[in-house]
Amino acid sequence: MGGLAVIFFIGFYIFIARKLFKRFDGSRYKWLVLVLIVLVPTGDAVVGRLYLKKLCAEEGGLKVYRVAEHVVGFMDDNRDYWVQSDGYQFTEDYPVNGRG
Repeated sequence: MGGLAVIFFIGFYIFIARKLFKRFDGSRYKWLVLVLIVLVPTGDAVVGRLYLKKLCAEEGGLKVYRVAEHVVGFMDDNRDYWVQSDGYQFTEDYPVNGRG
């Protein structure tokens, strides 16, 4: 049902855009209306991109809340490398099929 709603709203937007464009047919603002018709659907993406850039600048970065000390092993996909090269006693892997 969601796909039908998207198709409906796209058709409704095109219908409204054609009506607006025909209304300003003889006016010198005809091209301004056309530009607005094209840009309105992408306006939220532009605003969202600017807001995301602002949030990344203000709140982005690495945050360490707790550090584990004196560990004899850790969790990683590359098991053998760390055990052999750095002397860890073990490494754990992620559970297979959600079973730990």
